[in-house]
Amino acid sequence: MKERTRIPWTRIGAESAAIVLSILLAFWIDSSWERRLEREEAREVLSGLEVEFVALADNLDRTGRRYALWRDRLREVLETDPTNVSVAKMDTALIALIWPTTFDPGTRNRDALLESGRLELLESRPLRNRLSSWGSVLDETRDNEESMRTLAIQVTAPFLASRGVETGRSLAYTGAGRDLTFPVEETAIAAERYRLLLIDPEFRSLAQYRMGFANHSAQEFHRAADAAREVLVLTRRELGGTSTD
Repeated sequence: MKERTRIPWTRIGAESAAIVLSILLAFWIDSSWERRLEREEAREVLSGLEVEFVALADNLDRTGRRYALWRDRLREVLETDPTNVSVAKMDTALIALIWPTTFDPGTRNRDALLESGRLELLESRPLRNRLSSWGSVLDETRDNEESMRTLAIQVTAPFLASRGVETGRSLAYTGAGRDLTFPVEETAIAAERYRLLLIDPEFRSLAQYRMGFANHSAQEFHRAADAAREVLVLTRRELGGTSTD
């Protein structure tokens, strides 16, 4: 009678368990390494966003202040006594009327994050939501600027030219024209042209219209700056490890 072979269940079980454990350990190590890489990537993204939104909030505030200055200069022009015209003040005030400025948001890090589809690297849902909807915040400022740009290029500049007003006098005060030399009229001739301009109903209407746009833009840019600072708070909170979902 043959002797029955004994199956070493204990050893097989131990070896199987060791194999399973080694596989699980490999998965855990791989997963831990991947999570570490993701945390490092997220920290790099957050650091880039912090730098970007610090600069952005400052730029938005500065642009809002510029529009507020333009609004005030246009108000001062409209309140000027036509018989006592300051040519220098009119020269600088007309910048607010004709300059077709546009704002560069400078959100390359935010844009790259959204385009990469890696927004989920960030733990904070409020931060993800703010970054996703940031484009709509800028749309509010951009729409108003585009309207002002169109008004300046297509309506105001041709109108001033039709009245013989030399825009070169104003452009000389800007970065775009400061290094250029414009052959401008004598101050006395310019003063007379400005006097006639100040009593022209069409000019006053254009100035009032632009002043309204400038006032609205000042408000929109300051609101956008506040929104940028809110993004910054959420970004720094997650960098500090205190993000809330």
